[in-house]
Amino acid sequence: LFEAQVNILGRGDAVFSGGNHTQYAYSSIQPKITSISPTQSSLKGGLPVTLTGAGFKYNKEGAAPISGSVSDGVTEFEVLSATYTAITVKSKSGIPGTVDAPKDLTLTQDGAAVECAACTLTYKSSKTPTVTNVTKTAKEPGPGFTVTITGTNLCPGKTGTTISIGSNSCAVSSENCGNNKVTCEVGDLPAGTYDVLISTTTGYPSYESGTNKLAFEYAITSVVPTSGSVYGGTVVTIKGTGLPATENLKVTTSKYTLTVLSKTTSQIVARTPDRKVTSDTEEDIQLKLVDGRYSSTAHKFLYSPSSSSVITDIIPSEVPSTRK
Repeated sequence: LFEAQVNILGRGDAVFSGGNHTQYAYSSIQPKITSISPTQSSLKGGLPVTLTGAGFKYNKEGAAPISGSVSDGVTEFEVLSATYTAITVKSKSGIPGTVDAPKDLTLTQDGAAVECAACTLTYKSSKTPTVTNVTKTAKEPGPGFTVTITGTNLCPGKTGTTISIGSNSCAVSSENCGNNKVTCEVGDLPAGTYDVLISTTTGYPSYESGTNKLAFEYAITSVVPTSGSVYGGTVVTIKGTGLPATENLKVTTSKYTLTVLSKTTSQIVARTPDRKVTSDTEEDIQLKLVDGRYSSTAHKFLYSPSSSSVITDIIPSEVPSTRK
């Protein structure tokens, strides 16, 4: 309920019937939904739907965008944003089967349903994208990967499709966004298995078995140099993909630990310790986590006396003082 007072330009306040200008009448402004858009969603949900109307109660600041809820009678929707005239929500997933399912959306505020003449959202099989295969190839030159996704209805209108590999965005360009195939670019990721998360302009897809996960393996492609001084101090660059650039990473030989100087998922730089041997001795360089969960294939490093510098003398042995 809101206080109402009328002021006429050049004349002043108007008197309400039955009272004077110090007495206010009250008008009740009831919220109302006039339309929703779009009206069709993927069976798997994930579609932003906007309720348009007037009189909506919303929070300008704070946690929830609205005081109330939006539901399709089965599940409560996530509210993305809200104003006095529009509320945007995200449709939920989990509609079983492939049968079209119309659901009436209800906005509830102050314990009562808001009036709406046409608030039906239909979950449709024809609006449901499908994913049939997900593959990756290493970019040349790296680092990073190109991820290829095949299926149907993956990119309606060639825009609006977003892809994440785990929490990592996989960039999609319009020229690589087709209904039956989408490719995206993601950076080099640590070894592991990641969820493939796809969102289109009609909602989330249906995944065939195994296509909602993508495995990234570690691989060492080179260790440079492959030999160095028996006195240590050789800076070794290890290149590869999916390398574990974590706090508890260790670079080891069969007997010693190297000092890690820098690390990314595509390159690790470390310094060798001394290994005072009198003949050429090969050591296996490996990557390992402190708790032992991760171990790479060994790459050979040769401690070579012939590659070791020996200082026999320093001339002059004393530096004259510059003090007077």
